[in-house]
Amino acid sequence: TSGLVMAARTKVAFDVLTKAIKEERIDKRYLLVCEARDLPESGTIEIPLAPHPKDRRRVLPCVHPRDVERYEPRPAHTTYKKISERDGYALVEARAGKAMRHQIRAHFAALEHPLVGDVLYGGKSVEGLARHALHASLISWGGDSTVPAFTVRSPLPADIANLVGGE
Repeated sequence: TSGLVMAARTKVAFDVLTKAIKEERIDKRYLLVCEARDLPESGTIEIPLAPHPKDRRRVLPCVHPRDVERYEPRPAHTTYKKISERDGYALVEARAGKAMRHQIRAHFAALEHPLVGDVLYGGKSVEGLARHALHASLISWGGDSTVPAFTVRSPLPADIANLVGGE
């Protein structure tokens, strides 16, 4: 995944921002590209996630109640909206409040819309993209008495933008 990473410069700031992430008070947005076919214009994905029992590199979306009982997954939700479509691909903005490891990748794969280039979760490889098409594009915090407000954006990199007609 390319894009923004948040880092605190002090222990106090780290504690404030960690709590804010857990309480989903930090706005984190991602841009991704997946197959457009039958993808609704917007939605919420509420599928709990657990470590994959056979592949440590992956997480398991626990769709079936049997998996929820067996693997004791953590709740996870992702909201999304389709921004544009081109040549069978959709550019999508996704929000994941806590953004657990591989959450967006696993959620879109569970919807049968794996990210382009995400071979770990069933996405297809494409010429000109040597990774999965996921980019952390915005982080915003409203601020408090310890950590001032900020909003940071990162433009879509060329390798992903080229898939959907960006520059």
